[in-house]
Amino acid sequence: MDNATDMRHAETPAPGAGRWAALAAAYFLAILAAYGRIGEFPWLLDDTFHFAANPTVRSWRGLGAVWAASYWEGLGPDGLYRPLLKTLWIGEIAGLGGGRWAVLLVSVALHALNAVLVAALALKSGAPFLFAAPGGLWFALHAANAEAIAFGVGQGEIASLTLALGALLLALPPMDKPLAAWRIAACVALTLANCFVKEHAYAAGAVCATALAANAAIPARRRLAAASAIAAALLAAVALHIAAAESFGPQGDWRLGSEAGFSLARSCALLGRYIALAAAPIRLNVDYSWMENAGWGSWSDPMAWLGLAAGAALALGGLWAWKRGRIAVLALIAQSILPLGLFLGIRPIGAIFAERFAYHALAGQAALLAWIAAKATERRPQRQEARQPWRGARFGAAAALTAYALALGAVAWARAGDFRSGLALWQAAWASEPRNYMAPANIAYYRMTLGRFAEARQAAEASLDLRPGFADALMTLGELDIIAGHPSDALQRFEPLADHPRHGFRARIGSAIALARLGRNEEARALAVQLSSERPGAPELSRLNAEIESNLAQ
Repeated sequence: MDNATDMRHAETPAPGAGRWAALAAAYFLAILAAYGRIGEFPWLLDDTFHFAANPTVRSWRGLGAVWAASYWEGLGPDGLYRPLLKTLWIGEIAGLGGGRWAVLLVSVALHALNAVLVAALALKSGAPFLFAAPGGLWFALHAANAEAIAFGVGQGEIASLTLALGALLLALPPMDKPLAAWRIAACVALTLANCFVKEHAYAAGAVCATALAANAAIPARRRLAAASAIAAALLAAVALHIAAAESFGPQGDWRLGSEAGFSLARSCALLGRYIALAAAPIRLNVDYSWMENAGWGSWSDPMAWLGLAAGAALALGGLWAWKRGRIAVLALIAQSILPLGLFLGIRPIGAIFAERFAYHALAGQAALLAWIAAKATERRPQRQEARQPWRGARFGAAAALTAYALALGAVAWARAGDFRSGLALWQAAWASEPRNYMAPANIAYYRMTLGRFAEARQAAEASLDLRPGFADALMTLGELDIIAGHPSDALQRFEPLADHPRHGFRARIGSAIALARLGRNEEARALAVQLSSERPGAPELSRLNAEIESNLAQ
């Protein structure tokens, strides 16, 4: 059977608008039931800067400024550029008040829309609505999406996927119809816009290009033109990114771990964890410490073999889909694995469990799961043309897929409680991965702010046992030494961190306070003058100056 003919038999006709609207409403309510209590929780981690402290996104005046600013504007070089994501935040903060509930409802609505798009992709592949709907529900309620929905910054993953799936649906032409020029233009426009939301856009562009290049039903010249337009859009986005952020990709302290380079075993182990995460609500735990841990990234890790087997299976499945002309299925396979390519060679950065990095791939896996379930419940008589759905098995499989989705939703509801505070979140991270040195360092900080000084010191020392010299733990221990009246010990903690890219300024503040406590006021004053010239008006300076004046008065 040639490619064009097989494509014509692959797609399931879409239901009417009313059914789509009902499905979207059902997804929205299901997601809200799983994550609604997060609206009562405070901002955590990155959200405390982007939603509570960043002046650029707090008014409509920031609409122009976001195009000239890097992602972590003013906090050091980061190499990240996401102006359209910040534009979304301006709309939420300036237009909707910027409360926790407003941001959560936007996340839930966009996530529900993505679940609808997943169902549409499943229909595109040939799965009937009976399977496409629970496939979308499986994605909507998957517990691995908790990070993306609970954090406001997770809207980067969510909004990026909305644009990515929209572009992919445009790249898959309707049955028996050529790829219209307007579809190519819209696909390119969405891909280009996506580049200014999150870096996932580059993988999304590769998925669209794969779907276009492999589709023999489209004339070769039009395929080449479409793929070339996508490539040109991505290159233009890279150029603007570099011009605004002065680099491309994580820089400075945000580059933690990326210098370790590529390793096939490590990449396979990480892929294996992502595949296992899709199948069951495990904790991925690809944290700040995974590359330093014994057993990670070697062929002795069973996850490495799972990743190798999964990669081979997906490659063979992609080859089968291409040979049979099942371009929509090929696109689902590409969507299931290509977005993970951004994270298979380096340690994921700035995540608790790193589960939100699987968000884009889970969308492809959800639609692929619906297609596999539909395919598995077809009767297989000798004549291919007579293949019919097996009614009893079909309804049973659809019910099982729905139950699977609801079970994942129950886990998601339980995990939502982890986001009630920074302390609870890092305690959950440490409990699920005792080798994560970042977790006890953060637990120490939160315990210190609560006045639980002995417990804070214990956690910080546990972090240093896991990673000697870890800056976050040393900073907290220095603060605890100041509180305990041991300025000499504090000075020994702070001085080695004077040039640290993220903690350097605060470490020198701590050193100056320790010097003042030791009676070395002239040294403290000289350091204070230097710090004031670097960051005039920094709030930390008021504490330092008060300390010096108090000592001089005595």
